[in-house]
Amino acid sequence: MFIHGSASIIPSSYRCGDMVASVDHDKFGPDFAEEALNKALSMGGINVSSITHLFHAWINYQGHPFWSPAHEIARRCGLDNCLPVGLQQLSNGGACGIVLTSRLLREGSGDDLIAVTTGDSFRLPGFDRFNSDYDLSYGDGGTALIFSASPPEKGPVYRVEFVGTRTRSEFGEMYFSGKSPSDAPFSVDYPVDIKSTKKSYIEKFGMDGFKRDARKAVAELVNDALLDAGDLPIKEIYLPRLGDKVREMMYASVLPDKLSSAVVTAADYTGHLGAGDTLANINDCVEKGGLAPGELALFLSGGGGFTWTAIMISRVQ
Repeated sequence: MFIHGSASIIPSSYRCGDMVASVDHDKFGPDFAEEALNKALSMGGINVSSITHLFHAWINYQGHPFWSPAHEIARRCGLDNCLPVGLQQLSNGGACGIVLTSRLLREGSGDDLIAVTTGDSFRLPGFDRFNSDYDLSYGDGGTALIFSASPPEKGPVYRVEFVGTRTRSEFGEMYFSGKSPSDAPFSVDYPVDIKSTKKSYIEKFGMDGFKRDARKAVAELVNDALLDAGDLPIKEIYLPRLGDKVREMMYASVLPDKLSSAVVTAADYTGHLGAGDTLANINDCVEKGGLAPGELALFLSGGGGFTWTAIMISRVQ
């Protein structure tokens, strides 16, 4: 499948000690996603009536307690002929949207266009972007990518060459360990306290099993992508916008030596963009035009639950 439009909306960075995050005190996740999708539609010269599906992913509160943000984004952008779908897979949500898109486009018509968006904002009192989690800052922003099974009429042309996933659901308890279900959202931990559930999980199970299986999953995905690439060079590898310790433990440490110099990360100016790291990384790659025809870029992603995803694109022309 081919990329027909891409965009990211990232507000200005804010520093707190050694941590940095993109911050906007006014917009919610759907606002960022709407802006990103409109930009991607415009830059790709795409008629909104041709979008058949919209996948919207997020990890944090979207501004209302009981609604479908995907439908509201579709309404605002004039996508009257599409099926809006909300995706909940924590930080892997945007990548999951690309996985589902690839499966739909294999079965659909070559004229179908599918949009994937993400949008998140992290603000007090509900979420402390610099303290709710270990070694990680959370940045506001939105992303959008538009795909089709047919190439766009105008270049440069980018094609998705490989999509792969691995899931280990037994580690999902890391995000609720030690907590009983509550009767209403945010009625117990306010702001969100990810540190306490991770601490409880580690006290019960340790981290050796998770580290082992996480590295194994990512290593398998990288090896599968390398096999798919064949003799074509992987020029860039984009890692999730996480803290240095997690990024090194789960991703950088399993890369073959020949790929270590190709690593790219943008966490230093955005922080972790919730469900949007992968889409933002793909947009960065496309926007800067760093790939020559025939070169590849590999994007790695992971999200609590846990699912890991690898996506590889090439510049065709």
